[in-house]
Amino acid sequence: MNMIYRIIASSYFYISLLALIIIILEIYSAELAYENIGAIYSEIMYGVIFLNIIPILFLIFKKRLVAFLLILSIGFYIIPNQLLLAKKLILLKEEAANIVNYAYMKRIEAGDFPENISDYKFTYPKLSEGVYYQKSDTNDFEVIYHVGTKNTMHFYRHSIGPNWYYNND
Repeated sequence: MNMIYRIIASSYFYISLLALIIIILEIYSAELAYENIGAIYSEIMYGVIFLNIIPILFLIFKKRLVAFLLILSIGFYIIPNQLLLAKKLILLKEEAANIVNYAYMKRIEAGDFPENISDYKFTYPKLSEGVYYQKSDTNDFEVIYHVGTKNTMHFYRHSIGPNWYYNND
């Protein structure tokens, strides 16, 4: 019992626990990066996550402060930006779905999809530059939005079905 108490009371335990939590958040952030920025950036982030082996080695060799600072540095490089982009992704998904609903409502009212969405009132006006509407022909339209980069896009097209699609890199 005394041995268990010493392990828990040890700062190695807390630094190891912190490292585990940060690495889990980094992996989650790398998965988010696939949706937010693209596959290539996501793979690069996994490479950066692999660098956590260095602070773990420092921890094994009893260099707690160095390990702690490296773990935090890697975590701060990866996690905050992806969490902010994830919030933007959620809001853009909602806005884009609202635009699709708007287009279908206009079709019911007027018999045709709108030429543009100038009459549409954005729920999140600050995100209006990230969402694009285009009427292709008399019976088709598409809604596109970008989150972290223009190289990836989430899109809906009336003519190809009721699903949202994702094109990365």
